[in-house]
Amino acid sequence: MEMQFFSAIPDFFHRHLKAVGIPEVWAGWGDQILSLAFIALLIWLLTVVIDALVNRFVKRLVHLTSAKWDDVFFENRVFHKAVYLLPSILLYSALPFAIRSESGVEFFRKVLDIYIIIRFVILIRSVSRSLSEIYSKKSSYINKPVLVFFQVINVAVYFIAGLLILSVLINQPMGTLIAGLGASMAIIVLVFKDTLLGLISGWQLTSNDLLRVGDWITVPKYGADGDVIEINLYSVKVCNFDKTITTLPPYALMSESFQNWRGMIDAGGRRIKRAVNIDMKSVRMCDEALMERFSKIEIIKNYLVETQAQLDRYNEQRSSDSQEVPNVIRQTNLGVFRAYVTAYLQQHPQLKHDMTTMVRQLQPTERGLPMEVYCFVDGTQWTHYENVQSDIFDHILSVLPIFDLQVYQFPTDPMVLP
Repeated sequence: MEMQFFSAIPDFFHRHLKAVGIPEVWAGWGDQILSLAFIALLIWLLTVVIDALVNRFVKRLVHLTSAKWDDVFFENRVFHKAVYLLPSILLYSALPFAIRSESGVEFFRKVLDIYIIIRFVILIRSVSRSLSEIYSKKSSYINKPVLVFFQVINVAVYFIAGLLILSVLINQPMGTLIAGLGASMAIIVLVFKDTLLGLISGWQLTSNDLLRVGDWITVPKYGADGDVIEINLYSVKVCNFDKTITTLPPYALMSESFQNWRGMIDAGGRRIKRAVNIDMKSVRMCDEALMERFSKIEIIKNYLVETQAQLDRYNEQRSSDSQEVPNVIRQTNLGVFRAYVTAYLQQHPQLKHDMTTMVRQLQPTERGLPMEVYCFVDGTQWTHYENVQSDIFDHILSVLPIFDLQVYQFPTDPMVLP
């Protein structure tokens, strides 16, 4: 019955065109065009009705279910795009009833073939985007290259769709086109160089766990210093601490070095590594008056007693009658100061004591003797870290005079410059 209905449409238009005085030649073309337009209109109206019914049914179903995937599919209009494949498929089947000539049927079928391929690509891209959203929100996939994986699928779909369209246009099978691509592979690689580099580099970055969304990275060459907010096939987006966005090509991170602070954040402690330059002219042996002053400092009492006992035993073994330097070894104000700072750090409540804590001397320079503090703040938050670090060095600078030590400062008077 349906076939008879479609077959009768061209005859209906042909009769009416001749009835209004259209010549036979023009009526032969006109009835085919009008038939095709009429059938297309009927199919489109049918599709609109089906789409409205499906949309209403799916919307109600989505609200009734507790699952989240159907909500994402509905928001990305996956069901709508699937329904709109229907008119092109129906019209493809109806072409022989509207067009009499084989060449005309073949031409319109090529057009519809290309259109169907494009609609399928749109549908697959929508499904891919929906799946990417679903899996990127799952805790088990949060550190996996979900976005890159689906972008690779999209690139593959685009490539296959391009070959299919080319195959339709030149009326050649896919196998022949793929064989021809081998000869032009060098040109293809050159044209898609950035895409291929981004694909390989993005996959390596994520699959080897070199980079994750949320990582704090520093790339001085590109002015990037902040949190990674997106990793995709073509770029890595970094939100800097001044709220600007830096976009980096993935292959730049693979071919050059970058600093990832994830290890520091995972460890829960942020390192302090800063030195105070001591004026070497203020370093001296401790006399009895100085030792008496130091003995009143509670946190180094045990250190002073133990160290002095060791020095006394050593000096007794030397059996020297002279108590003058260098015949005997005495404690130095710098050594006692270093012990004090170490003890101060070890009891500091805002430092991470299961990580390395030490105070060490660095190589003396023309700018004094660097006394370096090396420890870790308990926590990685920036402002907290800076406050703790500042408090520590405020205290160190304020107690230096107690140990008869001075900070080296480069002379500012041009008359006294060396």
